[in-house]
Amino acid sequence: MLEHFISIGDLSLYEFYEILDTALSLKKRPLSFQNKLKNKISALIFENSWPWARLTFEVSWLALGGRTVYLSLTEFQGKASVKIEDMTPYFNRWLDAVIIQTSHHQTLLNVAHACPIPIINAGTNLFYPCQALADFLTLREKKGDLSQLQLAYIGIGNNICHSLLLAAAKVGTTMVVVTPPDYPPQPKVIKQAHQEAMASGANFAFSQNPEEAAVGADIIYTDIWPSCSQEYSSSQRERTLAPFQVSERLMNKVKPRVLFMSSWPWSKDIGGAEKIIKQKLSLAQDQAENRLHVQKAIMLLLVGKKK
Repeated sequence: MLEHFISIGDLSLYEFYEILDTALSLKKRPLSFQNKLKNKISALIFENSWPWARLTFEVSWLALGGRTVYLSLTEFQGKASVKIEDMTPYFNRWLDAVIIQTSHHQTLLNVAHACPIPIINAGTNLFYPCQALADFLTLREKKGDLSQLQLAYIGIGNNICHSLLLAAAKVGTTMVVVTPPDYPPQPKVIKQAHQEAMASGANFAFSQNPEEAAVGADIIYTDIWPSCSQEYSSSQRERTLAPFQVSERLMNKVKPRVLFMSSWPWSKDIGGAEKIIKQKLSLAQDQAENRLHVQKAIMLLLVGKKK
């Protein structure tokens, strides 16, 4: 296992499936692992107030027998203007791991570069790897062979999109990315995904036509409109994303038994899919649960195996 968990692109294929396999074991036999992180302490350092993210990370660590301390990233920027990077070399004297959420991916990289204990990415403006792994765990449970699937992502080219691309590239999933022309995935992420795909056989397509992408899909995925990596006024968001909604009309045009996914398990702010997320074809609640199991697996593999 890697020293830190920053991006799915850092994982080998073996490590990717090791996380999924461990997560499934944790899901099936949770009591067998309840003391694996006994006496281990982690810090949750969050820049934004994401109660659902904090809850899943805290519960994940506590379920393995450890303890957590929560800090806001703004607490490092008081009168003394202390940066988190200034404290990083001392983390190993107090903690066993640090879980960080920040809008600035470089901050996470700076901490990981200097930190002698494991760093776990809870979400940055560039990547949201725990969510994407939970998504692919869910797909593996529901569909089996990931290399035989076609995933259509419809929304903004954001951190969710980036992590899904890297996961698809890792395991050979075909992925069609449909975004507004002004908000595509970052070129460096696309380049990395194409490089990974050379080994896995994954195929990618990029489009501005949601209906065309949805027709051949096994799964249709959308993200919430107010993405953490993109800030919009309400009116601007409406104008930009209105043609890129996953609506009931769109879902009626797809092939039978297509599944719907979203990183947002509630019915608000998901671009027109408020009714779809409540239907049987929606995997949103399974995705939300699997966040817990994937995060426990990452914690166990990074920290639980250390002496």
